[in-house]
Amino acid sequence: MYPTLDGNVIFAYDGITDVVHTNRLFEDNSIIEAGNADATLSRFLNEWDADYTAIRRVNDFMENIDRIETDNTALLNRLKGEVRTIRAYHYTKLAMLYGDVPLITTSINVEEGKTITRDPVS
Repeated sequence: MYPTLDGNVIFAYDGITDVVHTNRLFEDNSIIEAGNADATLSRFLNEWDADYTAIRRVNDFMENIDRIETDNTALLNRLKGEVRTIRAYHYTKLAMLYGDVPLITTSINVEEGKTITRDPVS
C-alpha cells in the first residue's frame, strides 16, 4: 500500500492552482490553468481511480488482517493504524480535489458501487 503514496509528487498539485504556472501547452495542468478542464480530463480520472484503488486495498486489508494467526497483536495493531492512515491520506486528497466524495470503508461489489453517493466533507 505504500507505493500508493505520492511522495514528492504531491507538489504537482500546486500545478492545478494559481500557485504554479506551466509552460507545457498540452499538459493537463495547462488545460486546467486555462480554465478548459472538464471531468473527462485524464488528470482527474487518473487521480480518482488511483485513490479509490488504494482505498479498496486498505478496506480489503482491514477485512482480512484478523484472519492472520499470530501472538504479535502489537504488530497487527500497528499495521491497522498504518493502513487507516493511508486511507485517510487518500480521502484527504480526494476531498481536496473534488469536495464531497463517497466514503467507502468496506469492500463493495459493482452493484453496491452503483448506489454509492457522496458524503459531506464536514
